[in-house]
Amino acid sequence: MNVVITGSNGYLVNRIKEQIEKEHNVICLSIRGDINIPQATDCIIHIAGLVPDRNNEESDYYKINTQKTKELCDMATAVGVKKFIYFSSMAVYGNLLTRKKRCGITLDSRIVPDSSYGDSKYQAEKYIKNSQSFSWTIIRLPSLYDQVEVNYFKPFINAVMKGTVPVCKKNTRRSLLHIDNLAVLLESIVNSDTYNNKIILPCDEYAPTVNDLFEKISRDMHIECKRSGIMGALWCILSYIHPYFCGFTGCAYYEEEGATIVRGKSISDLKFDFS
Repeated sequence: MNVVITGSNGYLVNRIKEQIEKEHNVICLSIRGDINIPQATDCIIHIAGLVPDRNNEESDYYKINTQKTKELCDMATAVGVKKFIYFSSMAVYGNLLTRKKRCGITLDSRIVPDSSYGDSKYQAEKYIKNSQSFSWTIIRLPSLYDQVEVNYFKPFINAVMKGTVPVCKKNTRRSLLHIDNLAVLLESIVNSDTYNNKIILPCDEYAPTVNDLFEKISRDMHIECKRSGIMGALWCILSYIHPYFCGFTGCAYYEEEGATIVRGKSISDLKFDFS
């Protein structure tokens, strides 16, 4: 099978390519300029997109995540692509549901994106689902990580390094997905029809709480932290005012029923030791 992966030189793209090319012919394709898909392409894995960054304009998300995806779909139809796999995001559910409601997400949960990033991903999803020329799989990704990619954990690491962390007593679970687990899942999607025309909610088997993350990071980094219930309560109140605190005290996880749980690696395999 001939597989095209969008995104040319990123770490995630290269890791996925490494997995898929064990069985298939793979090329990586940039979508920055004109999009040209080879005629013999059987499957597209659309990874490339604009991720949240305070320096981005709101319109940029729609230009890259929505419009470029539409162009890619139209080109896929023109050259006879059989399978289209799209990397969407948990962000389509919005901050209010995933953080403040403190309940898990299912396939029946309301779609209420409250950011340009989340909405741009959802608009792209809707266009893909309307295609009649290829089978599609939409993957609503939670936060990704591995030993190299630890951006998600940086706010937690910074808090640990200051020596005092909040103790959160309410539900603060969050779904994560190890990049190696994602690579294995993608291999299965490419090789079978099981996930055709489906939206999937992938995650590791273990969904840690904020307290779990603080404990592991402090242990791995050999830093004795004070744990403050008062700070946790204060941050919980502030989470309804400022999204920074919501990122610590809220929850963002997929309910086991309806989720695609990928059993393999987890944060227990990660070592927060940067000495």
